Amino acid sequence: MYAAVHLTTASPHLFQLADAFSPYVEVVSADTVVFDVSGLRRMFGGAHQIASEIARCANAMGLQGNIGVAASVDTAILAARNCKGVTVIPPGEELRLLGDLKINALALSEEMQLLLDRWGIRTLADFCALPEGGVLERLGEEGRRLLRIARGDWQRPLQAMQHRVNYSDRIVLDHAIQLLEPLLFVISRLMHDLCARLKSNGRSTSEITLELELEGGGRHQRRMQIPFATREPMTWLKLLQLDLEANPPSKPVIAVELQITPVDPRLAQHNLYAPLTPQPEKLELTIGKIRAMVGTNNVGFAELLNTHRPDAYRMQLHPPSSAPVRSLPQQLPLAFRYFRPAKEAEVTVVKGAPQRIQAGGIVGAVEWAAGPWKLSGDWWTSQSWARTEWDVLLSNRTIYRLYLQQHRWYLEGVYD
Repeated sequence: MYAAVHLTTASPHLFQLADAFSPYVEVVSADTVVFDVSGLRRMFGGAHQIASEIARCANAMGLQGNIGVAASVDTAILAARNCKGVTVIPPGEELRLLGDLKINALALSEEMQLLLDRWGIRTLADFCALPEGGVLERLGEEGRRLLRIARGDWQRPLQAMQHRVNYSDRIVLDHAIQLLEPLLFVISRLMHDLCARLKSNGRSTSEITLELELEGGGRHQRRMQIPFATREPMTWLKLLQLDLEANPPSKPVIAVELQITPVDPRLAQHNLYAPLTPQPEKLELTIGKIRAMVGTNNVGFAELLNTHRPDAYRMQLHPPSSAPVRSLPQQLPLAFRYFRPAKEAEVTVVKGAPQRIQAGGIVGAVEWAAGPWKLSGDWWTSQSWARTEWDVLLSNRTIYRLYLQQHRWYLEGVYD
C-alpha cells in the first residue's frame, strides 16, 4: 500500500513529512511524493486511519494539499494530483473512483493526446473500455502502460530516494590530549562508528583523512590511502597508529575530526586450485610497519621522473600507470647495476683522463676509458645539476661508470 501527497504549493518540508512515515520515499516532483505505508497498519490501523494521520501531520506542519492512498504507486499519485482532500482507493475500486477523471490526468504525449481525442476518448473510463490488445497495436508499449495505470493494475517498484549518508565525525575534547594512547582511544570510537555506517550501507573505503585541532591554534592533518577498499576498523587504526608515531602532532590535541571517502567494496573470486594468498589488510599492515622503520619515502613503487638526471626516481604508494611494453631488440645491451649510495672514489687523472681508481674495495688501473660526457639539466629550477661521466675498464676486467660532480669523483655502478 502506498500513499502520495500532492501540495498546492511546493514546500521544502514535503520530503520531511514523507520521511516521518516511511524510509522509502520517491520524490515524483517538487510538489508530489509517494511512499510505502504498508508497515503502518499495526501502528495506526487501516488505510483510512493512516491517511488521517498523514493529513493531521501535514496540517501541523502547515502543508496544504491532497492525499491519495492506493495499492499501486501510480494510482496513489493519480488520486493525489486529481482528487481533492483525502482519497482512499481500495483494491479493485480504481476505475469506479477515478473513471470520471479527464484523460489528460495521465502523462500523455501531445501526439497520443491528439489521437485519443480523435477517437472520442474523454475520460479514464472511456480509455479503460478499449481492448488492451488494440491499444498495444496502435499506441505501443507506452499506451498499454498508461491503460494499466488507468485501470489500477500497473505495479512497479518504488524508486526510493537514497538518503545522503555523512561519513565524517568530529569530537571536541573536554581536556587537551598530549599522549598518543588516549588519542588513539578517541580515534577508535570515531573509526568504529564510521565503519559500521559503511557496512550498513554496503560501502567500503580506501582513503581516510584525520584532522587534529591543536591547542593554541593550528591543525595537524594526515591523509592515508591504500590500494584496496576495506571497512575493517582495526586495520585503519593500526595504520593510523604507525603514521602518528612517525608524524606526531606538535601540540596537545583539543578536537578530532575523521572523514572517510566511501567507495564500492572489492569483490574477489578465489581460485579453488590456487594456493591462498595473504589478505591485503595483513600485507598493508606489514608495509606500514616497514614504512615506519625506514621512512615513507623509502617504501613503495619506484617511478621514473621525467628528467635527464641519471637515476632520478621517486617512491609512490601505488604502482605507476603501466607503459606499453616495447619489443626487445635482437642484440641485448649491457645491464647496469647502481651502487646505492654511489661510492666516493679517489681518482688519479693524467692529461684529463682517469688512470687509476680506488673506491672502497674496488681498486685498479684504468686500461680503457670512454668519455668524457658532460651532462646537465634542471637549470631553470633551484635543483640544477651538472656532471661529467666516464665509462672505464679496470684491470679486474670489469666496466664501471665514473662521474665527476662538484670537484668530487664517484663510482656510480657496474655493467653486468
